[in-house]
This record gives sequence, structure tokens and C-alpha cells, in this order.
Amino acid sequence: MRRPAPGALATALVLAVAVATTAGCGGSASGDHVRWHSADLGAGWVPIGINGRGDVIVRSDPEYHGRSFVWHDGARTVLSFPGSSWVEAQAINDRGDVIGTASSYGGGYLSILWRAGRLTRLGISAVALNDEDAVAGSIDVPAGSRRHTAHAALWRNGKVTDLGTLGGASSSATGINNRGQVIGVSELPDGRRHAFLWERGHMTDLGSRFRLDSAPNAINDRGEIVGGLYTHDVHNLVVAVVWRNGRLVDLGRFGDRAAEASGVNGAGHVLVSTWGNSGGHSGGALLLRDGNAVELKSACGGVTVVAHVLTADDEVTGTCYGPDETPWNFLWRNGRMQILSRTVGVWPVYVDDRGEVAAVALARGAQHAVLLTPAS
Repeated sequence: MRRPAPGALATALVLAVAVATTAGCGGSASGDHVRWHSADLGAGWVPIGINGRGDVIVRSDPEYHGRSFVWHDGARTVLSFPGSSWVEAQAINDRGDVIGTASSYGGGYLSILWRAGRLTRLGISAVALNDEDAVAGSIDVPAGSRRHTAHAALWRNGKVTDLGTLGGASSSATGINNRGQVIGVSELPDGRRHAFLWERGHMTDLGSRFRLDSAPNAINDRGEIVGGLYTHDVHNLVVAVVWRNGRLVDLGRFGDRAAEASGVNGAGHVLVSTWGNSGGHSGGALLLRDGNAVELKSACGGVTVVAHVLTADDEVTGTCYGPDETPWNFLWRNGRMQILSRTVGVWPVYVDDRGEVAAVALARGAQHAVLLTPAS
């Protein structure tokens, strides 16, 4: 169902962000002077994704559980399912198709695919989809004396495939690329958990080191996978890794207490987040490309940078903190960090192929979902 945008959406604000806002958050000005048009998508909403053509999926703040819509060119398309009291969108692909969760009549939930105005019940707990509408997730399976357990699963063209495990009781999928390769985590027979890659009917153990758990965070269309190694008992982050051509590469911790590789683009460039060294550094981010580690230096005047998304053009979005711990959204590109808006907490910041940014911003004392479009 398509509805006209509320009045707030029709009001375009032009923001000068790189110089004026950077100075306002306590840092030094960096980057070129950039102006943005800002569309207000509504108070109390959170953007959770944007595709290559600028469609934004938005859902209500978790405190106000259960509403979602797609925003495109100033109009909302509300996501609904017959008989459901709440709907939570999860992901959108470049075709504009959406996966999400809806309440069911029996008090449970259903995973749904919305595409071209049609609703499809998936039969799996969906977590990710690709541009061919293949969906990765999990299913409940019988587990002998245990009531049930979960296996990673793939939905494609109406068929659900149980991806199995690496010999343990359970597994779960976390991502899928446009080649249909699925990544996730599986339990081993001894109880440890390893990252896996599933393709063409076969699950491959991606391995680990030092008997640590391993987990993947992202996969690109070349099949390169990034993630981390973790201690088994408390699941604390230890070291960033990348898997290329079936080989695990230990990226290290970059001088901090812990590191994690969180994103990889089509060129194989890797986004790394680090945490907590003895010098009081709370968090940082680096871009690994062409054999070099490029630090994303904060323009907020503080030391903490939390990176969210890496694009095909090596742009990075995230949150940085000022000296007073005030959080600000940023877009990093061409070696410079541009401050976009003040935010609330650490909500992810998304950017599409056209340079449009979807984020949570603090406006008029309230939390708003906003879409920033370059004006020049």
C-alpha cells in the first residue's frame, strides 16, 4: 500500500556539514565543503537499510515494536501481512524486495518476502537475501532428546534447503552473496563453533587458530569472507581475519586489545574495527587496501570511531564521539571524514551507490530517521 509522505518529508533542509558541523562537534574542519538535502522520514523511526536505487527500509524504534515501511522518492509503502499486529523489516535488495518478520495468529512469528506487491511466506527464519531473492536463515529441526535445534537454511524459488552442520547439533546462516554462497557459524562435535561457507550443496569448515571459535561477518561476490576469532567460553573478540581462496589470513589486532573485520567490498578491501588499548583508546576503524592500513581519523575531537558500512567506492559510514561523548554520524571518503549530523546512540548509518545516506539524527530534541542527499 502506497501513501503520500507526511509534511515533514516534503520539507527539504540544506545542511552545510563538512566545515560548520565539524567545528560544532569539537573537531577541526576536514573534507570539502559539502551541502546536503535532508528528508525527514519521521520521529521515532530507524532506517535499517538502503539499496542501490535509494529505497530505504525503515522501522519503528525497538521500544515501539512492530511497524515498517519502504521510503522511495518521498512516498511510503507500508509493509503489512494479513492478521499480523506487527511487522519488522530486516533487509532490502537492489530490486527493492524486502524480507522481514510478521506476527502470526498463534502468537509466534513468520518470515515474509515482499516483492512486486506480493507476499511470500518463507518457512525459514530469514536473516539475509541477495539480488536474486535467495534468502539465508535458519530452520528448527528435531534433535532427539532435545526438543529442537536450529540449522542454517536457504530459501530459493519456493524451496527450503537444510544446509546441515559441521558435525555438531546446530548451525546458523549470517549472510549470502549474489553467487548464492552462504556464510554462517556451525557447532563442531566438541562444542566449539566455526565459520562455514556453503555452496552447491556442500558446507566447508573455514577453520580457526589456537582452538578459538571463528565467525564470519560479510562475504563479497568474489567469495572473500571477513570476520573474527573469539574465545570459546565467553565469546570475547580476539583477532580480525579474512578468508581468501579457502585460506585463513590472520590480520592481527593493530595494536589494540581486540579487532574484528566487519566488511569487505568487491575489490577485496576490508573494513576493520578495533577496541580498547592501554592508552585509553575506546575504539577505532581502519580500511585495508592494496597492502596498506588506512586509519579513519576522527573529525569529532574525540578518540572513538565506530565504523558501520563499507561501500564499493571505499566510502565508510559510522559514528564518532566528541570530547564530551556526544555521538555524530559521519561519512568517510577520499581519506577524509565528513560529519553529517548529531545522532542518538550508535544506530548504523547506510549509504547507497548514489551517495545518499540514511541515518538516525537528533532533531528538535527527538530521534528522527533522515535521508541525506548530496546537493552538489
